[in-house]
Amino acid sequence: MEFAAPPDVPIYVGDGFSASPSWEIAVGLTRPPHGIAQTYGPDVWLASEFRPPTASEVARFVTSTIPAVPHAVVGVLPVDVEAVATLRAYLDRARRGDLDEGAGRAALKRLLIDASRRLVIEGNVETRQPTEEPPRQLTVSRTDDGDLRSPRVGLHVDHRTLTPLVDRMTAPNRVCVNLGPGSRWLIYIPYSVGYLMAQHEAIARGDLKGLLGAVASRVPVLRVHTGPGQAYLAPAEAIFHDASTLTSSEPTTKLPLLGRFRPRTPSS
Repeated sequence: MEFAAPPDVPIYVGDGFSASPSWEIAVGLTRPPHGIAQTYGPDVWLASEFRPPTASEVARFVTSTIPAVPHAVVGVLPVDVEAVATLRAYLDRARRGDLDEGAGRAALKRLLIDASRRLVIEGNVETRQPTEEPPRQLTVSRTDDGDLRSPRVGLHVDHRTLTPLVDRMTAPNRVCVNLGPGSRWLIYIPYSVGYLMAQHEAIARGDLKGLLGAVASRVPVLRVHTGPGQAYLAPAEAIFHDASTLTSSEPTTKLPLLGRFRPRTPSS
């Protein structure tokens, strides 16, 4: 399969988002490297050998135009600096047993108010448990994110919704805040699982490992940087993705916010 069609999940650089996010591209998937293969589950696919994009790839994978499904984009957002600092202090105190829930709620409220300047937030927001991730990890997602001994899962699709796979572009999406101090990368295939399934009807519905195997030789994979005090927006229910701390020398703490977010326009 050749990937000549425009991606249905591009990198968005419109108003309120980073106009020049740092990102790289790889073509094709691989199995986990031999030295760390034992830390992964069975039949896992990864991307490797990322490189800077060419000018034509930037034109192809980056857009300042909100697509037809407005919340099905990936983009990098700045986050309120004081809210991030307060949340980090809240988590540090909580680890020592000194829990100040009022400060945590106030900081989260400030973060969401700041985010609403750039995003339309439709309905409720679910705050997931913040998770600290070690540095220098090729990928970070595991079968149990709270257990560093559990197997890594590699490229995967989230399943926190009952929306059928073919309709996942309409499912809720995610804002994931990097509370620092290290850096993170979002790794993702810029074609939705519904699009890939439509191109490979011979693959059984729901066989996501088989679908990755079918596209492994040529599929483009993007790696988008989110530094401390930044967040990414992504339709994690609709795309194959993972995250990485490979280039970070410090641990990082992620704060996922689940809901329905879309880029704000002048009319919204």
